[in-house]
Amino acid sequence: MDTRRLLAGTVVGGVVMYLMGLLLWAMLFASVRWLPTSFFEGLMATEAGRSGAILWADIVGTATLAMLLTLVIGWTGSSTIVEGLKTGALVNFMVWLGVDLILYANLTIVELNGIMVDPVLELVRGGVAGAAIALVSRGSGGAEAG
Repeated sequence: MDTRRLLAGTVVGGVVMYLMGLLLWAMLFASVRWLPTSFFEGLMATEAGRSGAILWADIVGTATLAMLLTLVIGWTGSSTIVEGLKTGALVNFMVWLGVDLILYANLTIVELNGIMVDPVLELVRGGVAGAAIALVSRGSGGAEAG
């Protein structure tokens, strides 16, 4: 994968992942009317949450995940939107299931229910981002290994 496609996929994937994150966590799950608090706030085992996110770290972290998805999509040759969706969903699900379970095993910040829901939401976010990454990769000549 050439540098131009890597950067295009990272930027497009990062923007899509960031917007999907805002939609899923800040809007959908924060405003579920039948819950007394945000879904994830109710599953926090301790008062570990910040009053506001550190924006630069959120952006760099999201861009890092988007770059990982871009690389994997390039390595697997996922050149269609559907292939990108599947690859992005699978990679994001596996990354977050692994990270969340390790956090659960070692820290007391989130209950197990939250750990099980987060990777499913990340599956959606990664799938949409993967489809967008495959679209921009395809538009610039397709994905190639190497």
